[in-house]
Amino acid sequence: MEDQNNDPYYEQVTQMPAYRRFHPKVPGMLAEATLDPNEEIISAVGAAHGQGHGGQLIITNKRIRWAERFPFKKHDHWPLGTTMEMHRSFPQPIILLGGELLFQGSLNPRPFKEFVSLHQVMVESMRWEAEHAPAEPVPVVLANVSIGDELIKLEQLLNSGRLSEGEFETAKVKLLGA
Repeated sequence: MEDQNNDPYYEQVTQMPAYRRFHPKVPGMLAEATLDPNEEIISAVGAAHGQGHGGQLIITNKRIRWAERFPFKKHDHWPLGTTMEMHRSFPQPIILLGGELLFQGSLNPRPFKEFVSLHQVMVESMRWEAEHAPAEPVPVVLANVSIGDELIKLEQLLNSGRLSEGEFETAKVKLLGA
């Protein structure tokens, strides 16, 4: 969510209930999982990743992360644009692209739903940014041609009758002035 001034989704994301909602221990968990000082927490929710592995599912400005501190320090991560879906069963799992299942960490499904909704709007924002990014400039490579070679070509055009004396003089002044 880089282009905050023009992105129509930015305000929507910042007004969502899950935005900037996370447990106080999450910043420490993120610090253990990444060395990037620019990775910021957008939201997090308690989630189990596999049998008996309770932790936090974290959305950052760079990726989706899952981190656990107890009984082992473990973490996993996926690209921020990874598909995330809620499955209709109890407890409701989040299914990530690739088939990973993460189960809600509480009996209340509301924080989990709000978390997934926030992620979906962030993905739409990323799509919008990609579609509206300025085009990369095309580098122009000029041929390494000497002025002497260009004067010879102009003289050949003059001698062959393709250039008039006036056209020759105008082109020569432009060439020598450059």
